[in-house]
Amino acid sequence: MEESIATPVAEKVVERLFTLIERHVGYLWNYRSNISDVTQQIEKLSDGRVRMQQSVDEAKRQGDEVFPDVEKWLL
Repeated sequence: MEESIATPVAEKVVERLFTLIERHVGYLWNYRSNISDVTQQIEKLSDGRVRMQQSVDEAKRQGDEVFPDVEKWLL
């Protein structure tokens, strides 16, 4: 009886361990690609920030109000 319960539990534990190990090995295997992806996303955000700053500057020149959360984001 105990063996019939222990076997499925052990199989589930081993399965989850392998899934976790596989995920972490994947991170190590693909780290250059992941870093490149993050770097590209940072560049896109930076470009978007510059565009937003230009829009905010133009709005201020025209006397428009800028939302506080936009001001915080641009700090």
